[in-house]
Amino acid sequence: MGDRFGWGKVKRLPGNGGKKELFARFNPSGLGAGRPQRSPGGLIAAAGAVCLALCLAACTVVPIDQAESNSANGQSGSFNANAYAASIWASKVVPTVTGKAVDLTTLIPAMQKDPQSASKKYGLQTNGVYNYIVKGQGKVTKVDTSSPIGVATVDLGSGLPPVTIQVGPLILDESLRDAVGFISFDQFTNQIQYGAVSQALNTLAVKDALGNTNPTTLQGKTISFYGTFSFTDLQHIKITPVKLDVKG
Repeated sequence: MGDRFGWGKVKRLPGNGGKKELFARFNPSGLGAGRPQRSPGGLIAAAGAVCLALCLAACTVVPIDQAESNSANGQSGSFNANAYAASIWASKVVPTVTGKAVDLTTLIPAMQKDPQSASKKYGLQTNGVYNYIVKGQGKVTKVDTSSPIGVATVDLGSGLPPVTIQVGPLILDESLRDAVGFISFDQFTNQIQYGAVSQALNTLAVKDALGNTNPTTLQGKTISFYGTFSFTDLQHIKITPVKLDVKG
């Protein structure tokens, strides 16, 4: 029976006065054999369940429709991107764009000649992309509002490649936020807030630049404009307008 319960044999030890000592040894078929064992995987699963319960208890559950509404309104937690953008629009954004804009008739030839030097001189690099603040004048040759990402094509003349002006209502671009030079990621809590600021600025840009003007009425007219763009190549300059005037 001793072996069944994992006990070794009784033996005398030299120098121990002949006293008997009983030594236990591990016997998997002895003590505890046949008893249900708790596996390591079960312990890990139980610990995971406890952690999950604690995490859920610390979270605030927000309905999907409410989360989407907050995003559409530029809200992330207590931060309101629309309010932030409005607070800097007239006082900082517009003066920066109109004050620092380089004319496209200067920028494009400089980029054609020496792109690297032109980028360093006129652009501002953010996340590996150069963004530019520009101004220009030209004739609108085409307006495409077949999708929410509406654009107007502008012929600058002087043999320069045409550019497009984003007329919305949706602008998928971050150049305005990144070109002005005083808005950076570390000013915000997370990427959601940072992205929401870009969207809020773009919304103000279209509203301020176009006002009540129907974009389709611009075709055939000469316009002057101020805005920003992120560089991809000279054949695809897509400008987010901050100011736009119709010349006739």
